[in-house]
Amino acid sequence: MLRLSGGGRGLGRPLPAQLRAGARGVPAAQPTPLAVEVRRGERALRVLSASAQGRTIAHVGGLSYRWRNSLSAARSIQATDHMVDPGWRAGLRAGKLFRRVMGAWVERFCRPELHAIGWGFPSAHDFRLGERFFGYASLGPVRVLVQNELGALQRHRPLLSTFAHAPCADPELDAPSIDQLWRRASAALPLTHERDAAFLRWRYATHPTRRYEILTIHDDARFLRALAVLRSGGLARDTTTILEWLVDPEDGDAAASMLAHIAQRAEQRGSGAIVLWCAPWRVEAPLFRRAGFVEHASALRHTARCFDPRVSLADLRDGCAWTLGDVDFL
Repeated sequence: MLRLSGGGRGLGRPLPAQLRAGARGVPAAQPTPLAVEVRRGERALRVLSASAQGRTIAHVGGLSYRWRNSLSAARSIQATDHMVDPGWRAGLRAGKLFRRVMGAWVERFCRPELHAIGWGFPSAHDFRLGERFFGYASLGPVRVLVQNELGALQRHRPLLSTFAHAPCADPELDAPSIDQLWRRASAALPLTHERDAAFLRWRYATHPTRRYEILTIHDDARFLRALAVLRSGGLARDTTTILEWLVDPEDGDAAASMLAHIAQRAEQRGSGAIVLWCAPWRVEAPLFRRAGFVEHASALRHTARCFDPRVSLADLRDGCAWTLGDVDFL
């Protein structure tokens, strides 16, 4: 069964039966692109496949995201998966077939009124193809923040004592509280994907193959002050990765308490460092620097293409609040 892979790594969600490849041979017929939309809750998997002799020989897929942008009401789309039948990969036709299907996918799903931007985290090979044939461009290296002195974070005495951590597997997340926290945490963000309760439920709580951990902090009145989503490993072994960080930038007590609890959980997991992605222009960046996080270049390649002329690559590079939760294979 084919699975979304994002260049060999993926969301682990099996493709539907109509997109599975059949027997492995070299079809003689010319492929005809077929557009398919597969919905999982509020998310849409946009797939364009090519078939020959009644079976799928190639496909390109991407995930459609809600995003907040004062310039455009369109969504964004992340290219996450592609496949060419091994019978075709063995010959010189593979590259031509992939370019044809990928080009048709871009033409079908990437338009100003549908998806204002396309983006992804491709392999080096796929990055070159995207740049050469499909108009994608680099947003620059993904520079992550790393803290490897966990004891220093824990020396902060938490000011907020009501703390909970649990596997992020409950489909009934406290949506109203999370949505209110998200509005406070993201009020100053010019561009961002919506990270409300619906997104957290889809991305983490209902993931079929991977288990994440959600951490929350409430005050004595049960008011949600902070939320973070963690996973073990990620970009490097023996690390704890912060995928999502929902804290009001003006709530320094909640932020410091959350960092202390994350450090405690990281030590309990046997991790030697904490990793997150926070652009230097964000309000939270000074908090992480004061907490001892140091910037490092990662191997991630981040690319995008703007399909709405009102949005530029500079907007995405310098004004969009990306997180490691945006990386489909983490």
